[in-house]
Amino acid sequence: METGREVRCSRCLESWNTSEPN
Repeated sequence: METGREVRCSRCLESWNTSEPN
């Protein structure tokens, strides 16, 4: 479910880099 996390973290995608580099 990549769409769910994309919608809720669409503005904090920068934080993903540290947690989940998608």
